[in-house]
Amino acid sequence: MLSDVSRTNNSVEGWHSGFANLVGCSHQSLWTFIECLKKDQRLSEARVEQQLCGSQPTSRKKGYRDTAARIRRIVEDCRGLSKTMRTAIS
Repeated sequence: MLSDVSRTNNSVEGWHSGFANLVGCSHQSLWTFIECLKKDQRLSEARVEQQLCGSQPTSRKKGYRDTAARIRRIVEDCRGLSKTMRTAIS
């Protein structure tokens, strides 16, 4: 929890939503699907190149950052309380 690793599959859901918008229809042909995969790959490679050149990745929304910080503090407080209780019992 404290390692700043995503707790959900939101990134996968975000990719799926973006890919669905890229495709533009729900029952495309195989060739349209392949062309959209290629386009998505080019977009991904462009984002990687931008980051390698020093461009900052888009940050998470403030509300999500605040929620993650609150959860992190709660976990840290619980760990501290647990240590205090073990010390008191010993």
